[in-house]
Amino acid sequence: MRDIPIIFSAPMVRALLDGRKTQTRRILKPQPKTFAVDNKGTMCDVGLQHLEGDPLPRIWLGKDGAGVLTEQKVRYAVGDRLWVRENIWQNGTWVRTEDETGEIGSKWVSTSSVRMMADETKPAGSGNFVWRSIPSIHMPRWASRLTLVVEQVRVERLQDITREDVYAEGAITDEWLQWREDAGNIGMPEGSSIEDERDVFDRLWTSLHGDGSWDANPWVVALTFRVIRSNIDAIQSQEAA
Repeated sequence: MRDIPIIFSAPMVRALLDGRKTQTRRILKPQPKTFAVDNKGTMCDVGLQHLEGDPLPRIWLGKDGAGVLTEQKVRYAVGDRLWVRENIWQNGTWVRTEDETGEIGSKWVSTSSVRMMADETKPAGSGNFVWRSIPSIHMPRWASRLTLVVEQVRVERLQDITREDVYAEGAITDEWLQWREDAGNIGMPEGSSIEDERDVFDRLWTSLHGDGSWDANPWVVALTFRVIRSNIDAIQSQEAA
């Protein structure tokens, strides 16, 4: 079991908090070098195999149970705990500085008080204290409020995602469900179709990874996890008590 930071956007943080998100997909790097297994050009399967004593599962390439275990490992394993990094506001103040040459300057000194951007707009400052935006990549571990315990790891093509998986990804909102119901009730022009769940995930993925990223259909690591609404170190303290 390892503790690993993982970044989520504000909408996905809200989905975690709402209990709508129990899966995430991350691009597998590097992409597996697949090969044809017959004269028809059928490409090999890609899977995972976790050897006993090995901390991480490895990429497996083959067909019908026969194949090769590669040296490439994925970053995640069942039992890992992922502490969620998100964009935050952090309270602090600017203080006067003076270096050894006498040059005057200033630096920003943070406090331990934070607010989550997924929850609110920039809070109002008070006195000499201001709120400064901190990108998720720099959010400290102590500020994390969500811990994800990995329960399943698999490798698949991005477009293999099912409608059920899209819901588990937290991509479906009540607003979208209402829109689809309304669209179905009023009827659609001949030859048109109502957007389905996989279309929603297509748009979400493209918004995060750029134009053409869905059509590229990369291999991804699909994680299923259990959400604990607590700081990871608070969980450790509770378990030790």
